[in-house]
Amino acid sequence: MFQDITVKELMELQSRKKITLIDVRSPSEYRDSTIPGSLNIPVFNDEERAEIGTIYKQVSVDAAKERGLAIMSAKLPSFVKQFKEIEGDKAVYCWRGGMRSRTAATVLSLMDIHVNRITGGIKAYRKYVLDTLEHKSL
Repeated sequence: MFQDITVKELMELQSRKKITLIDVRSPSEYRDSTIPGSLNIPVFNDEERAEIGTIYKQVSVDAAKERGLAIMSAKLPSFVKQFKEIEGDKAVYCWRGGMRSRTAATVLSLMDIHVNRITGGIKAYRKYVLDTLEHKSL
C-alpha cells in the first residue's frame, strides 16, 4: 500500500535523500505550474481530462469515474513501465492529492512499486511555500 505524506514530511525526506516527484496531472496543468524538479507522468492527457470533467459536471460523478477507469485501464502497462524505470524513492501528486494521485498510487502499489502520495497535492505545496516565505520575512 502507498503512504500519504505531508509537504513538510516531503521536505524532510528531500533533505535526507533523493526522492523523485511525479506530477500525475495533465500536460497543460504541468506546464502551467508544478513543483520544481518534478517529472510529468499524466494519468490523463488534456483531452481526456476535459472529457472526464464534462461528464462529471453534466452526467454524474459515477459516470466520470467509470470513463476515467476505462481510459486509465488502456494505459496501465505503459504507465507502470514509466514508473519502473525511475530508480529510488518516488512521490506522486495531483492538484489536491485526490483521485488521480490516489489512483496512480494504488495501481503502482498493486504492481509492487512503492510510492508516497503528497497529501493535499500541489495546492498544499504552494500553501507550504507561501507560509514558509511569510514566516521567513518576519
